[in-house]
Amino acid sequence: MKQNIRKGDVVLILSGCGKGRNGRVMSVLPKKGLVKIEGVRVATRHVKARAQGQKSSIVQSEVYIPLSTVKMVQAAERKVTRTRTAKQNDNA
Repeated sequence: MKQNIRKGDVVLILSGCGKGRNGRVMSVLPKKGLVKIEGVRVATRHVKARAQGQKSSIVQSEVYIPLSTVKMVQAAERKVTRTRTAKQNDNA
């Protein structure tokens, strides 16, 4: 599925746990159709100490969500937009 959403874009969540929220894209997995958005769908993991002297901790990190549940937002106007690609004709 061809998507024009890239790292650093601002998107709107259309459905799911963060519906209606805006966020910045942290990473995209286009072949799997997944996107990770800053501050949306944060998971908590308990990390066990692996080396001696290291402490166990609780780590929070964002989880990937389906790419089909987000839509790009124009950065300047904060309006939801549709994107498309067009071929340019160089023949004069």
